[in-house]
Amino acid sequence: MLGDALRITSMGQYRSDSSPQPWIRKKSRVLDVTLTRLRLGHMTLTAHLHRLRLSPDPHCPWCRDVPATIEHFLLQCPRFHSHRVVLHSQLLPLNVTTFDLPTLLAAAGVHPSRQHAVIRLTCAFLRKTGSTILARAVTEHNLLAASKLYNNITFPELGALLQISPAKAEKIASQMITEGRMNGYIDQIDGILHFEARDVLPQWDKQIQSLCFQVNGIIEKINISHPEWVAKVMDEQMVQ
Repeated sequence: MLGDALRITSMGQYRSDSSPQPWIRKKSRVLDVTLTRLRLGHMTLTAHLHRLRLSPDPHCPWCRDVPATIEHFLLQCPRFHSHRVVLHSQLLPLNVTTFDLPTLLAAAGVHPSRQHAVIRLTCAFLRKTGSTILARAVTEHNLLAASKLYNNITFPELGALLQISPAKAEKIASQMITEGRMNGYIDQIDGILHFEARDVLPQWDKQIQSLCFQVNGIIEKINISHPEWVAKVMDEQMVQ
């Protein structure tokens, strides 16, 4: 029953039985979790964050017209082409000629004696490239979150908040503003990032106006369906 259940889910394309699998390394908890999240599709890549409405757009930071999916990160992004070439050359001596997600993330179709080696090579690739794109996605998400909390912030303070250097914080903020992914401007003289000012009152006015329209619409529908009852209620209100 478990095998059948796994086969009909997205996870089933990588796993068809419940026996111990080669991606369970028990040496690096971080890599174990990363591999599992990649297999399940729950990574902090912008395409996934965008589906959760945690990122303004789904695109790769380096390929601005391509969604930052797991497939793009592992198989396509030009930024990691050299690392990908090395990984491919290391897989060939293991008689692994298929370069796709099931092979890289679960050693699917690979002889059991070579599965652990394939996963080790994938982990080496992730150590070299994963920290770059995944950390970038998390940093941008946290920067957008900060823009909702602060009106302005110095770059040393922003760097401490994001756990990166002030110079890197300024570079990322500048790129996001230039690309239209964050509203704000940078005061180069004082080293301050100003987020777009948000006037709360107009937003409240719009919400109240919308509520009034909805209430009026309900009253009109009641008046059409029960005109006598509405007339009676209005007469009672007039008497009061």
